[in-house]
Amino acid sequence: MAPDKISAAVMSRLVRLVSEEEGRREGRIEGKQEALLVILTARGLPPTDQERAQITSCTRGADLDRWIVRAATASSTSEVLAPARSRPARGSPSTTRSHSPEHTSRTRKTTRSRKPSR
Repeated sequence: MAPDKISAAVMSRLVRLVSEEEGRREGRIEGKQEALLVILTARGLPPTDQERAQITSCTRGADLDRWIVRAATASSTSEVLAPARSRPARGSPSTTRSHSPEHTSRTRKTTRSRKPSR
């Protein structure tokens, strides 16, 4: 159906549904922000004003989740909020193994089945 053919009632419902979903997302983010602040305070790691601002301005759920996990064991709030460690790119020398015949023959252990001795 063309946008100009959508009834006002359908358009109103669609706008309301989108707004509701956006509100739920914002609520989840705010809940994670509050949970992180409570965990830090309960562990005796109250955030500075700058750290609190960083937490409350964060809108990425993945970042907040990572910080919540870190908050469980970190020894400082700055440790919790430290940037994520980057992983080596796939295919980089540190993540690949050679499958050349020379490599596999040196590292593969051969196991031969032995018949039990009588």
